[in-house]
Amino acid sequence: MNRKAEILYRLGEPLAAGMFEHENSSVVERFGLGLRRYFEHAAPPPESGRLYPAPEHDIWNLAGRFVRFHYSFSLGCDGDGLRRLGRERLADPFERNLLDRVIDELDYFRSDLIPPRYRIGGNGWTHCVLNYRRILGEGLGGYRKRVNAMPPSPLRRALSDTLAGITDFLRRAPGDIAACAEHPARDFRSAMRSFNFFFALDCYDSAGRFDDYMGEFYNGEPDAQMWLEELYCAVDLHDGWHFLHTAKHPAFTRLCLRAQKLRRPNSGLLAGPETPPEIWEELFDVWGRGVPCPSVYNEAAYRSGIRHGSDAKGADRDRFAFGGCTELMFEGCSNIGSTEGGLNLLDILNNSTPSRFRADIRLRMEEFASAVRANSEFAAQYRPQLIRTLFVDDCIDRNREFNAGGARYYGSIVNVAGLTDAANSLAAMRGIPEKFGNDSPEVDEIARKLAHHVFSLIRRYPMRQGGPAYPAVILLTGYAWHGSYVDASADGRPAGAPVVDSAGAVAGTDRNGPTALLNSVAKLPSRLGIGTLVLNVRLHRSLAASRTKRKLLKALLRGFFAQGGLQLQPTLIDQETLKKAYENPAAHPELIVRIGGYSEYYNRLSRELQFEVLKRTEHMI
Repeated sequence: MNRKAEILYRLGEPLAAGMFEHENSSVVERFGLGLRRYFEHAAPPPESGRLYPAPEHDIWNLAGRFVRFHYSFSLGCDGDGLRRLGRERLADPFERNLLDRVIDELDYFRSDLIPPRYRIGGNGWTHCVLNYRRILGEGLGGYRKRVNAMPPSPLRRALSDTLAGITDFLRRAPGDIAACAEHPARDFRSAMRSFNFFFALDCYDSAGRFDDYMGEFYNGEPDAQMWLEELYCAVDLHDGWHFLHTAKHPAFTRLCLRAQKLRRPNSGLLAGPETPPEIWEELFDVWGRGVPCPSVYNEAAYRSGIRHGSDAKGADRDRFAFGGCTELMFEGCSNIGSTEGGLNLLDILNNSTPSRFRADIRLRMEEFASAVRANSEFAAQYRPQLIRTLFVDDCIDRNREFNAGGARYYGSIVNVAGLTDAANSLAAMRGIPEKFGNDSPEVDEIARKLAHHVFSLIRRYPMRQGGPAYPAVILLTGYAWHGSYVDASADGRPAGAPVVDSAGAVAGTDRNGPTALLNSVAKLPSRLGIGTLVLNVRLHRSLAASRTKRKLLKALLRGFFAQGGLQLQPTLIDQETLKKAYENPAAHPELIVRIGGYSEYYNRLSRELQFEVLKRTEHMI
């Protein structure tokens, strides 16, 4: 055995050891053997609930401490921790040197070619939706047959090793999880157990149109909501991401909404004229109990934007979903950089002049797009994603790895920070005092023209694997950081203050009511920004409390969508409660707020972000 592998086995790192057993093999084969060895050494946890693994167990934390699978970057390596362990357990200086070489190589696989100035909400990050419909329809056995039918290649050997490891783990696991995963789902119970296992393999990333495909198996099971609550608990514990609800199966969709009691999953609801009234009522029930999920998406606007701004074809256009916070992708068949990075418009403006601003944006975008393509090529060579290669179409059929052209569709979410701040600053330079978000024609027109120019420019550039760019405003918690290095701006914002948290108004500057805010945002060219233009809105909790208020709230949302608005994510909370939470966050551990694209417990935010949420205008109707 390779001595590096022997050392790693002695240190209890089977994933890394497998990667060094045959060091002269191709990178993809080394990753495949690493995954196989991980699963062969992983001790299956006991059953302790309906799902397997149960929420408290992490399927990727059962063997090894310092080298782990990562759903976006393929590997996670705590090099310092592994080096300390080596110093404690390895007496031979030569073996210590070998371990240093191992750590250097593992760190290299994680190399990031996105320059720091473009790491806007991401740095080559990749969320994904596996083809859960196909998984439930074929089972692991169906995928094994397809891999066995591939022509001989390093990728086939890597996938065979990956499947062998997963199969070995399942064979030793308790209960019937092996049968549930191996065969097509036959009922709600087997579908939920199978889905949860494969979802755990992808680190609970994003589920796509969950109520659509899982609703096919729902047959009125009396304990269905308890199954969903256990699943949501796992997603929350493991920082999982997006679930999209379509209301194709209204009874099941209502259960999905009713089960939402935690900050995760970061769910969304596709809404339109045909959304059943009972779904709206269930949505308002969820919001009314203080849970700001799901956010709502304008289905018609996305469909229009996808027709004009993506390379998806035919029925695949109907498979659009969201990953991570709310990044557009296509269920089971895409590899979309999400988020890839982006541009800080206020930073560019502050280092430019009004006459040079557009030219400087173009130069920055050229540089960023070049970095994205280089990072994509690096990932294709050094960061194989074998779980996604197995379960995303058309990797097996093309005999190509997920990062190397195997998926059907590629592309990149390009984030835009400081859009509203830049528009307000340009307005101030022209002597216009109004702020965006108040339905003020002059500043709104400046924002519209700026967004149209920037989004159109972004869309000109080929990105990951030559796929299209999808402009977006999705800032997570990074809007404080992306303002921390920007000097004072013409709109009156102090040096180092946060930039705007969404495509809406700067916190506290929307003073003409919610209709005015939504009118301003609806003027932005949302069809060009289908990556998603997130809109954070604070609404008074009473708006979900009565039938009369709910009618007004529904009319407000539908009016926004009728004007072309893309997405809206509310936090329904009264100012008094939020003030108390700001004064004593620890006393409000269950308070959930929307923050830059997803939900988070208020007491987990930095003091700066807690204050930014407090500053948001509280809207009544």
